[in-house]
Amino acid sequence: MMTQTQNRLFAGLASKPWRMYAVLAVVSATLQLGFIFESQRSLVFQVPMVDAAAYHAQALALVAGQSETGRAFWQPPLYPYLLSELYRVGVTDLLPVRCAQVLLGIAAALLACAIGRRCGGPWIGFAAGLGVCFYGPLVFYFSQLLPTGLAVTLNLWSLLLLLRLAEKPDWTRALALGLVAGLATLNVVNSAVILMVALGWIIWESVKTRRRGEASLQSKDRKRPAYYLVATALLAGFVLVLMPVTIRNYRVSKEFVPIATNGGINLYIGNNPHLERTLSVRPGMDWGRLVALPYRQGVKTDAQADRYFLGQVAEFVKESPWLFIKGLGQKTWEAIGSREIPRNEDIYAFAEHSSVLRALVWRFGGFGFPFGLIGPLAILGAVIMTRRHTARSLVLFFAVGYTASVILFFPASRYLAPAIPALLILAMLGVAHLVQWASLPVRSRVVLVAVLVLAGLLVNWPRRLSADRTNYAAELHTYAGVGLQTRGRIQEAMGEYQQAIQMDPDYADAHRYLGAAYQASGKTDLAVKEFECAIVLRPDHEEAIGDLAVIRFEQGKVIEAIDMLHTVLELNPDNRTAMINLGVGLMRLKRKTEAAEWFKKAGVAVPTAKVVKKGK
Repeated sequence: MMTQTQNRLFAGLASKPWRMYAVLAVVSATLQLGFIFESQRSLVFQVPMVDAAAYHAQALALVAGQSETGRAFWQPPLYPYLLSELYRVGVTDLLPVRCAQVLLGIAAALLACAIGRRCGGPWIGFAAGLGVCFYGPLVFYFSQLLPTGLAVTLNLWSLLLLLRLAEKPDWTRALALGLVAGLATLNVVNSAVILMVALGWIIWESVKTRRRGEASLQSKDRKRPAYYLVATALLAGFVLVLMPVTIRNYRVSKEFVPIATNGGINLYIGNNPHLERTLSVRPGMDWGRLVALPYRQGVKTDAQADRYFLGQVAEFVKESPWLFIKGLGQKTWEAIGSREIPRNEDIYAFAEHSSVLRALVWRFGGFGFPFGLIGPLAILGAVIMTRRHTARSLVLFFAVGYTASVILFFPASRYLAPAIPALLILAMLGVAHLVQWASLPVRSRVVLVAVLVLAGLLVNWPRRLSADRTNYAAELHTYAGVGLQTRGRIQEAMGEYQQAIQMDPDYADAHRYLGAAYQASGKTDLAVKEFECAIVLRPDHEEAIGDLAVIRFEQGKVIEAIDMLHTVLELNPDNRTAMINLGVGLMRLKRKTEAAEWFKKAGVAVPTAKVVKKGK
């Protein structure tokens, strides 16, 4: 009786696609909202951190009319601009924004279902949509102030438009695909992969028609344009979306920057002779030194800095091709593993503060759920995929191409996320083949088992990641403290810093931030103790040294403060705050000529009598 009821339920869902979409929308919204409201009880979810904080600040600056900075965009601008539109209508708290982004998760589930239906029927689509709903990392990224969730949704929309174009080549469908692919690229540059896949398919189909002796599709059907028109419409739509950004960049910087200037440094991070070191660079002081590298070589503009890093990568590939290939191998090995690779945030650290996320993302030895399960099934689905099935082939090419584009730079789960829905569809195709186990010949069963076992070992084999040297749990509490302190919640911030130090007593940044909090609270002795501790742990900690110099100024120890500031400038000759404070110290010693030189270097027109406190 139960089986008959289930069959009627499934038949009812399959007979009317809107029912499937309705179920997916409800499931997606329920799970995402449940995660958001449950996680909001923890401080680490209440404030944006690192990249999320940067996007938040960009959006607020746009609302304040500060978009014309005289510089080309550093990052692709679509997400902060959309975020600023939410802020314009008064939605500035993190919770409402996270709730609004639930719509991205719902749309992604529906789009995955629509694509899956074209690849294997209604049940493949429904299963793929459910996979998107319950895939823990996606649930997490849809709620964060990051472009990841938007990238997942826009790439799925582009992929669906590509499948529709393959079903009926038409210039209007090609134009629509180009427009959406352009939007996706303005959000995350790797999304241009969908354009490459589309152009590859157009060229392949054009070659096939020529081999059949057909000059174009127009010769048989006047309603269907020639492939060169389809390609032209595709490129036109793509360029049309990018053009306003390129023009804006040229207008404010007088340099040709198609989208943003952070591509070179990101490519350099993953392709240089010191791969382990650059992959481990953390936000803050070390990141600032990496960004400043081309400027110390005489570079003047962001576009020139971008070209500098690209040149460094080209030189590295030319001089050390084997090392470059070895690095690609290492990055590929990390990318196909089941562990979620952290960047500036570690999803496993966040999972400790959310029971919903903890149930959806976890590790046991070398096995990481959910990719430890989905990855081998996706490989199986790709291997046994029916030949000459255009939709499945395009999904596979997109998944592989997007993953490869991320590996070319450097892998992190947040950057790989847009490929996950395509892999889920392939995984569901693999499951569908396993369901037919009983009807398969013995030889096919052996092949299935062999592929699945080998894929499982490949994905779940224990591996060391470049990020393993970082204590992300301690870092998470530190970043939460910074966010809380920025909002004036100093006591709560101190609690986060102290918790970070308990987790990792040797974490210099936590000591420095705790010292800054003590300093802001008027607890000078405690601040000095924490700054000194940070300096002992990291003698090159220019920020802690600079903060301690400010306290020495306040204590009247000008000579000692000046010596500290000289040390800061030896570590970082571009530290403007140190230059200004050094000028102030020299003014107090009546050395006005020397002070004027430092003020001039810092770009300060009128000498000041006050030190600059950079502590947060």
